[in-house]
Amino acid sequence: MIGIVFYLEEAYSTMCSAFVGDTLSELTYDARNLGATHIFVIDKTGKGKFYQHGDGEIVLEFWDSLDELEAAYKNIRFVYLENEKSLIGHTFYYLQDYDHPAEAIYITGPNSGSEDVLIGKSGDFVCIKDVADMWSKTALMLCLYHRKIS
Repeated sequence: MIGIVFYLEEAYSTMCSAFVGDTLSELTYDARNLGATHIFVIDKTGKGKFYQHGDGEIVLEFWDSLDELEAAYKNIRFVYLENEKSLIGHTFYYLQDYDHPAEAIYITGPNSGSEDVLIGKSGDFVCIKDVADMWSKTALMLCLYHRKIS
């Protein structure tokens, strides 16, 4: 199982409902083509239940919080993607040197920085060398691509 995390409430705070559906559809398409089997949507809005998903090749799960997701999948390796500055104090890997586990869930913090996903977490901490910041979706896709070619 290879999963990625998407924050729905952040998407709704920055774009209209129609664009959120488009963004989730694009994320599903790209993630599937890069080898993901699951997308875990953190949905504090309650609006996720209205999203219809027609791609039978990738599992879409909705969760109220990242903590609930981590508790349910405690036997899967969690890989936290953050910028290098956010990883000060953690042992981390540069993506180019990272050896991906057989099963993993890849997580970034929300683009808004509204939730610090690293507090109290254990797992692998990974950053993209010489990149100070980038959109979460871009970081996830780069990570999935690296996994595919490694």
